[in-house]
Amino acid sequence: MRKTLLIVVAILGLLNQSTAQNNAEMATLRGYLKVPDTVPIAPTKTPRLPTERPLVLYIDTAGDAGAANELMQLIQETNKKQADKFGTIEVAPDASKANLLLIHYEVAGTRRKATDTTNAMDPALGRGQTRNVLKADVCGYIVARKPDGMEILSRYKKEITLGERRQELRDAFAKLLKEQIKSEKH
Repeated sequence: MRKTLLIVVAILGLLNQSTAQNNAEMATLRGYLKVPDTVPIAPTKTPRLPTERPLVLYIDTAGDAGAANELMQLIQETNKKQADKFGTIEVAPDASKANLLLIHYEVAGTRRKATDTTNAMDPALGRGQTRNVLKADVCGYIVARKPDGMEILSRYKKEITLGERRQELRDAFAKLLKEQIKSEKH
């Protein structure tokens, strides 16, 4: 009986910690989206890009120029090659003007030193190479503005190596674009 009680207490503690973490993450997201607590934000089961054209994006990568550049490249490529499918994609400097918001940020307090080992042979050592790196967790969201609030179309949280290419937000947006094309064909 005592063991069962301890297990229940431990599970409840984990659930409370998870809820607090989710609340903190939502508060951070609201800050990037620039919306008050009164605006509902909820994940969707069937992610669909807004149908309004042009598709107007607001991009905030929290100063991560690499993530922003990768995303801008995708937007330029899409406007050149697939404007007939999506219309042109525009970028707004103000979140309130956008119908799709793309957010990418480093999670505060997660930066740490780590060691990466590769299989590439180092001739001097006769084994794989090891290097000291900085790692951190990043979060990203693609959020659509709806008449009754905001809808999370995509979310990721990943451990990354600082200094490497940041393609997470680009890849998440590209996936939504491809899924939109597939759904329109059917």
